[in-house]
Amino acid sequence: RDEQMQKHLKGYFGESLLRDITELRVSDYQQARKGVVSPATTNRETALLKCMFNKAERWKMYHGVNPVKYVKFLPVGDDRRKFRTLSDEEEERLLTFAPPYLREMIVFGLNTGLRRGDLFNLKWEDVLIEKRSIRLVMQKNRKPLEVPLNDNAFGVIETRLGARKDGYE
Repeated sequence: RDEQMQKHLKGYFGESLLRDITELRVSDYQQARKGVVSPATTNRETALLKCMFNKAERWKMYHGVNPVKYVKFLPVGDDRRKFRTLSDEEEERLLTFAPPYLREMIVFGLNTGLRRGDLFNLKWEDVLIEKRSIRLVMQKNRKPLEVPLNDNAFGVIETRLGARKDGYE
């Protein structure tokens, strides 16, 4: 990913010498990228540039103040914090067109809110039948989580209990 971001930086700054990259040019870069990619992506690219200057300074290849030091990162919109759920019609359509072998998994996912990777890595040892919940370590942040199971999700567990095999299923 860094190499991809570096190509964007090089495309904008070209063969500029480090001393020619100023705070103003970095701000201009942010504005130019803002219309093309998300603010979060622009911030990652700016952070990479900042890191590059820090390393150049550490390696004694650049003397002076890091021009990215005082550049503010772009505000990231609230769209990442919006919680979207499927409408009843969308759920019904999804289940109607899903292959039969995936329907239980989809119902379970819709009713637990788990990420795909966490769903596929569930084991029977994660299921707490008596508590009607599942306990797992989230893949993304490695935090333990106990998820209560509503009637629909628990119904999937009950159905699968009969077909249960070692570990996964």
